[in-house]
Amino acid sequence: MITKIEKKYFQNGKLWTETYRLKNEKLHRLDGPAFIEYYESGKVRQKEYLVENEYHRLDGPAYVEYYESGEISEKQYYIYGELHRLDGPAEILYNENGTIESETFIVNNICLIEFKYYCTSKENIFEYVQKYPEYIKEIELLARHNHWLSEKELELLVCIDMFI
Repeated sequence: MITKIEKKYFQNGKLWTETYRLKNEKLHRLDGPAFIEYYESGKVRQKEYLVENEYHRLDGPAYVEYYESGEISEKQYYIYGELHRLDGPAEILYNENGTIESETFIVNNICLIEFKYYCTSKENIFEYVQKYPEYIKEIELLARHNHWLSEKELELLVCIDMFI
């Protein structure tokens, strides 16, 4: 239950920040961003979705930052305070023209190094696991969620962990 909505303004009278808090002062909002910051022009600068002071959102990015032009500059997906996304990269950086600058796959707050280049085929996924066996649990989660591998291939993937 939101108990405090705080708004701060620029000297020109335009809204600068909008903050939603619980009684205990934790940032919290279930039906929208708990923190919104604006440029002096009035355009949104960033939106942060938090539940009891932790970044959390199930239906989209929990952190979104914008260029003053309105184009998105960064998206981050969190669940219960951890960077996490199974259906795509958890962190995406954009150029000012809206093109993607970089994508980072992160599962349970574990960054999967170079994974973007390996998730293009089944063979590449197995190659990735051989190169980075420490990420096998995260790769299995991604492969199951996205139906990248059959059940037999998933069993094989898990077996690889025993031999590496």
